[in-house]
Amino acid sequence: MTKKYAEVARLYSRDNVAMFDEILEANYERIYSWWNDSEVLQFYAVYICEVAVLVRKHTGVDICTLAFPIEKLTLPSSHPLMTVLPLLELMIEDQLKYLATAPDDRSHLDNDARMQILAAEAKMRASFIWKGYLLALNTEPADWRTDAVCALSALRILCTTDSTKVINIVRSRAVDEIRNLVRDDDWPPRAFINLYVKHSDLIEGKLFSREERRSKNG
Repeated sequence: MTKKYAEVARLYSRDNVAMFDEILEANYERIYSWWNDSEVLQFYAVYICEVAVLVRKHTGVDICTLAFPIEKLTLPSSHPLMTVLPLLELMIEDQLKYLATAPDDRSHLDNDARMQILAAEAKMRASFIWKGYLLALNTEPADWRTDAVCALSALRILCTTDSTKVINIVRSRAVDEIRNLVRDDDWPPRAFINLYVKHSDLIEGKLFSREERRSKNG
């Protein structure tokens, strides 16, 4: 794992679109592979929720209810994207740096140390997924690319988890700075549910086309 994340940390750039697509594809595929494992999905849903609460605490933007108009022009500094994305990028970079130095052999680590590594990976995945989601919100659905489709599809799977359990776990395990900020309706993200229902046929069609292309290319 250290070698993999060290390479990602070395190459990752906020402006590297191809790498962003590749990372979100990998995130979606891992989450899809856990579809029938409710405990694993719940673990990742907890961190998706926790990152959303952290974003709200530090920026005042509630990404669980955010719905953008489509804006083609340069975004003003007050736009939610311009406020939230720098924080998500910081989270991504911090977690990648940490994971790049984590030991490959965890057999000698105690449970707390192992959980810290798993939590860092989950927070990194959550930050990438939220970034993909926010960029999708400000893109015409017909123009959604791999990053948007994979972020939206990953969120859909995670939203199948028990909302009460997710909220209770965040409240019981989260750091003090956000434990008391979690709301009962922070999971699942309401605006996402509405968006997915509205565009489910388009998303699933794009996802199917992506998988067909991957199959043909071996």
